[in-house]
Amino acid sequence: MLFNDRIREIPNMKFLIYAETEADGWIIASVLNEYGIPTHMDPATFGGSLSVIMGPNTSGINIYVPESEYEAALEIMNSEIEGLPEDMEE
Repeated sequence: MLFNDRIREIPNMKFLIYAETEADGWIIASVLNEYGIPTHMDPATFGGSLSVIMGPNTSGINIYVPESEYEAALEIMNSEIEGLPEDMEE
């Protein structure tokens, strides 16, 4: 994992993965959404809120899924998305 100082506690959601770019985050979220798993994307650093002034987020995205869907999301990611960090592949 690169720079990621902001894994938040979100009620009923569980941190799934850090995406290095916003585009990667949208791809991951799209795949999960296709399987009916809702996602919440959150900037990985506090600077993410400055994107209106500074342009697109370059600090990465934290992706969260409902706690009840976490295991299913891991299975989908392991089967659908290549290049997962080794610690995600169990």
